[in-house]
Order: sequence, then structure tokens, then C-alpha cells
Amino acid sequence: MAKWSIILLIFFSSIHTMAVAQNMNASSQNGSGSNSSRFFLGGNFGLQFGTVTAIDISPLLGYYLTERWAVGTGFIYQYYHNNPAKTSINMTGGRLFTRYLITETIFAHGEYELLSGKVKNDLGDLQRFTSEGMYLGGGLRMPTGGNSYFTMMALYNMLDGQYARENPVFRIGFDIGL
Repeated sequence: MAKWSIILLIFFSSIHTMAVAQNMNASSQNGSGSNSSRFFLGGNFGLQFGTVTAIDISPLLGYYLTERWAVGTGFIYQYYHNNPAKTSINMTGGRLFTRYLITETIFAHGEYELLSGKVKNDLGDLQRFTSEGMYLGGGLRMPTGGNSYFTMMALYNMLDGQYARENPVFRIGFDIGL
């Protein structure tokens, strides 16, 4: 039972909901349309409650450089509270990402994130820390109707550190076109 609880805890703590709005009509793809139609909005949103509480709110702004290649940036806010250990951490930061559509359903994804937060040290004093992540991986997107997609990603953090996330990181979400 404890094994399944840990597996479910890891699974649900790494699920993120991604809602991405994009509009790539034919005129913008051939360069004759407005540049604003190449922008997309979205983000990650994750919640976990129980012995460990985790909240992730991470809006994104992206831009399609070509029909298949997008780049973007985003803000990250994460809250983590471990009730038995009586520890809480608030982290803020940002990310830069790139995504390349290999096919209509398979994509490669890479991102760099930098987080900053405060945590109590062994003496009980608040100590500032930073955490870097360089995530590489890929994903699938499945059409759900119109210009909307259900997405799944598996990412691997290439950087090690004291505050690095466990590998792999799974994200499940949606791309919603305008």
C-alpha cells in the first residue's frame, strides 16, 4: 500500500495542466499575415493536497518562428509544504522553452528554468537558494477537435543539484487554439 501511495504521490505531483492558445492560419504561415497570430498563451497548473501540498502556477507566452518551431518564456510560482516535516517553500522564477513539431503528433521539447526560494537551514534561519533545470524530452499531442490538442510530455532534467527535481518529469495538458 505504501509503495502505491508513493507512486501515486510522485505521479500526481508531476502532472501539470497546460493550456496553450495558438492561432496558426495559412496567411501567418506563409508570412503574409499578422505576426500576432504566431503568438500563443498558455501555462502549467498543478495541484496536490494531502501530507504534502504542492501548487504550481506557470503562465507562458510563446511565438512560432516557423510552422513547426516555437520558442517562449514563462513565469513560475511553486509552493511546497511537507506537513510531517513542518517545512514550506515558496519558489519563483522563470523559464525559456523551445518546441519542435517532428510530425503532427510528435514533438521535441526543451526548456531552461531558474527558480529562487527560501528554506530554513538546520539552525532554523531562512536561507535563499536557487535551482536550475535544463529539461529535454518529447511529447505527443492528440487532436481533440478544431485546433485543440491533448498533450503528454516526458522530460529529463540534465542538471543535478541539491534542489533538482526527480527524473523523469511528466506533464499532461492541452493545447487550445483560437
